[in-house]
Amino acid sequence: MKSSRRRFIQATAAVGTAAAVPAVLGGCSCPCRKTAKKDGIIRIGVIGLGRIADGFEVPNVLAQPKEAKIVAVCDWDKIRLDFMKARIDKSYGDSVCRAYSDFRKLLADPDVDAVMICTPDHWHALAVVEAAVAGKDIWVQKPLAQTILESRIIANVVKEKGLVMQVGAQQRSWWQFHRACELVRNGRIGKIVRVEVGLANDKPGGNPVEMPVPPTFNYDGWLGPVGDRKTNYYTETRVHPQSKDGVKPEYGRPGWITMEPFGWGMITNWGAHHLNIAQWGLGMDDSGPVEIEGSCEPLGPGLWNVHGKYDITYTYANGVKLHLASQYKNGIKFIGEKGWIFVTRAGAPATKNDPSGAAVKLDDKVLKDPTSPKDGISFGLQVSDPEILNVVYGSDAVKLHVSPHPDKGECFRHVADWLKSIRDRSPTACGAEIGHRSNIVCVQGVAAMKLKRKLVWDNATQMFVGDDEANARFNRHIYEAPGFSIPEVMKKAGLKMPS
Repeated sequence: MKSSRRRFIQATAAVGTAAAVPAVLGGCSCPCRKTAKKDGIIRIGVIGLGRIADGFEVPNVLAQPKEAKIVAVCDWDKIRLDFMKARIDKSYGDSVCRAYSDFRKLLADPDVDAVMICTPDHWHALAVVEAAVAGKDIWVQKPLAQTILESRIIANVVKEKGLVMQVGAQQRSWWQFHRACELVRNGRIGKIVRVEVGLANDKPGGNPVEMPVPPTFNYDGWLGPVGDRKTNYYTETRVHPQSKDGVKPEYGRPGWITMEPFGWGMITNWGAHHLNIAQWGLGMDDSGPVEIEGSCEPLGPGLWNVHGKYDITYTYANGVKLHLASQYKNGIKFIGEKGWIFVTRAGAPATKNDPSGAAVKLDDKVLKDPTSPKDGISFGLQVSDPEILNVVYGSDAVKLHVSPHPDKGECFRHVADWLKSIRDRSPTACGAEIGHRSNIVCVQGVAAMKLKRKLVWDNATQMFVGDDEANARFNRHIYEAPGFSIPEVMKKAGLKMPS
C-alpha cells in the first residue's frame, strides 16, 4: 500500500508541474479557458450561501463588476438560495443569475467559468474535485480538506487540469502578515528558533434534541458525503441558524463549525489561517514539520464535540519548534536569535516609545513602514525592537507574493488576486499546493491530539512513519456515501485514486 501511494504522489507531482505549462499558454483541452468573452467578464458560480459567502465572497465579487459577474448560485437551503439570487439581481439590475439546488447542475452550466466553494468543511474535497473535473477555475474556503489524502488529491487534480485555485486564506493578502513574513524571511530577527501560535477558542453548547427538518432545507443533500442521517439526526445547532421569518436568512455562527464530523474545530478554523502564515514565514510552503506531539481537553457539555483547550508542538527538520497552545493570544510570534515579531489581525503600530504596539495616537512618533498602504503605518505588528521595521531591501532580498489593489481591504484583495490569476494564469496568493501543505499541519495537530502520542511524518512520501492507525484515520478519503463519492468521481473521469 505504501509503495503505490509513494508512486502516486511522486508521479503526479512531476506530471502536474509539467501539465501546468501548456495550460498557461492556452493549451488545456478541458473547458476551463472560457474567460475571453467579448466583454472580458469572468462568469462565477457560488456554491454554499452561508455566513462566509454573504460577508466575504459575494460582496467582494459584486464590488468588482468590471472583472467578474456572479451568474449562478447554489445551496441546499432554499431560503438562502432565493435571498442570495434576489440580492445579486438587485446589485446588477437584471435577473441573469440562475439558482440551483444541486451543485452538480451549476457545474454543468456552460456559462460558468469559475466557482467559489463556500460550503462547510466536509464538502470541500468532493466539491473541488467535481469542479476540477468540470474544468472550472476554483476558489475554496479554508481548510482545503478534512484529511491529508483529500487535500493531496485536490492539489494533484488541480495541477493535472491546469486550473487556477485560490484557498480562502486571506491573511496572505493582508499587509501585516505579508510584511511580518517578509521580515522573517530576510533575517531581520536572525535565525528562527521558535514560533508561538495562538488561536481563538471554541465554546461548548448546542442543543442535542432532535428536530423536524424544515421543508425549505434539503438535509440529506447538506449531509452529502457524510451521510448517516441516523447518527447525524437534524437539530438546528448541528447545522446553521434557520430564518426567523421564512424570507431573510440568519447568518449567525453555524453549529457545524464545532461539530465532528463536519469540521475539526479551531485547529482547522483559525488554525488554517495562522499555521498557513507560520509556514509562509518559515519558508515551508513546500514542506512541513517532521514530528508532532499534542493533547487537548474536551470542549464541554452540549452537542458540540470538537476539541477544547489545546497544546501541540511541531518540530521541523531544521530544529525549529512551533508551539500551538491555548495560552497564547490570537496571532503568530516568530522568535529569532536577534529578536521577535508578533503579527495578528488587529492592533496598533509599534512605536519607538512603545514596542508592544499598545494604542497610540497616529503622530510623528509612530515608526512608519514604507511598504504599508496606510500612510506607512504597520498595524497588527509588534516587535522586540522597532528598528526591525526600518529596512530597505536589496536586489537579492526575498520578496513574497503581493496581491493587487493595495488601497483595498484584504478580502477584496484576495478575491482580486484570484481574478487576476484566472486572467493571466499566474500563481495565486494561496494555491492548491500551499493550501495542501498548510492543511497537513492542521490535520497533523488533530491526529496528535486524538492519538495522544508523538507522530513522525515523512514529507517526501506524505505519510505518518510506522503508524498505521494515524494513516488510517487521518490520511485517507474520509467519507463516500453513495452518490457523494470522490473515488466514483475520479473513476468516471479517468483519474486514479491512490491506494
